Amino acid sequence: MNAVSPKVRLRQEFQKELHGYYQMHGEKNGSPIEGTIYPPDIKEGNEASLQDRVDKLSDFLSQKDGITYRQTPEFGKGRIQDRAEVAAAASGWVEASGQAALETATSMIGDPAIQAMVREGLKKADPQFYEAASSKSGFFHPADEINKGGLALHTARVVHMGEHLGEFFGLNEREKDIMRAGLILHDSVKGGDPWKGYANDHGELAGQMILGLEGPEDAKQGAAQIANNHMALWRQTPDRTPNPAVPDNKMDMIASLADYLAARDNIYLDVPGADKTVPPTIKPEDRMQPQVYTGTTRDPSNAFPRGIKVNMEKESIDVTFNGKTYTGTINDPEIKDALVSYGDFQSEDENDQSMAGVEVKANFWLLTGAGGGKVFLKKGEKETSYFVRPFKG
Repeated sequence: MNAVSPKVRLRQEFQKELHGYYQMHGEKNGSPIEGTIYPPDIKEGNEASLQDRVDKLSDFLSQKDGITYRQTPEFGKGRIQDRAEVAAAASGWVEASGQAALETATSMIGDPAIQAMVREGLKKADPQFYEAASSKSGFFHPADEINKGGLALHTARVVHMGEHLGEFFGLNEREKDIMRAGLILHDSVKGGDPWKGYANDHGELAGQMILGLEGPEDAKQGAAQIANNHMALWRQTPDRTPNPAVPDNKMDMIASLADYLAARDNIYLDVPGADKTVPPTIKPEDRMQPQVYTGTTRDPSNAFPRGIKVNMEKESIDVTFNGKTYTGTINDPEIKDALVSYGDFQSEDENDQSMAGVEVKANFWLLTGAGGGKVFLKKGEKETSYFVRPFKG
């Protein structure tokens, strides 16, 4: 039986991810928009043309050097351990190279005035822009971006993906410079203003910042538009109200696709300026410390205890109440409504069936050591929730 070549496997991955982006064949990508999403240059309902676009773009990208496919296990099947190992192995070079990769990306801008505008924007960025990880949960994006400097690396990767897409869609040199400027600064206010960790409207905030820079007016307007709309299908207001915007022009289309494809957890892009010879600074176990929380319910009943303690062991969870501990495992590899689902709870006492049929769901960010969140217990029609905080003991 012949093995699938890396290029063919990469092509298949790009096809899968593009089907997800466009919500083809009934797929959903997390956007509140229903149905197939058509780019601005393909007439709505022309699925044959959209499939042809997917096939040709997948062929094109899979032949590019410096793009690697690496399968990430599903939740409950070693995903967390695998990501911890990848992140640890890359910890040294990511921290050392993120800012250097951004400098290299900026130097690619041909117009000196646009390049100076971008450098001004990077100077205005909060120091956390250069230190933060790329994903607020650490569960998504390529696993090496979990590290300090991961957001800067993600940004450089988005710019590099934008280079490939700019070639595919035939951008002229001016458009390429404006695309580079917008993508370099698209996440520069990701933590908000002031930086607090994550802002739902970070695209709009970056757009506002860009408009205040010194530079050519067309470049400012174009780069601000790119930053403002890069979340496109997943955009939210500060209060988390959905505010999606399907890209309706070529520049927004390329920016949205570049950000989306560069953030796929199975696709790794090499970027100019990164030095992968820098040795690791952490070990996998540094990323795998269990998170322990305690909390109570406001709606106690005979079906559930008033207080619980949870020990989140990444792939499994320990729930302790009434002096007894029960261990369950992830029973759904998909995170739904920001919750991780656990089931099949077992006790050290084989005769103890207190957790039989009980399902536990927990806010997924509790796995990363968040300062608080919710844990839900459900059995049949009965359900209650606990607000939990880190255990101090």
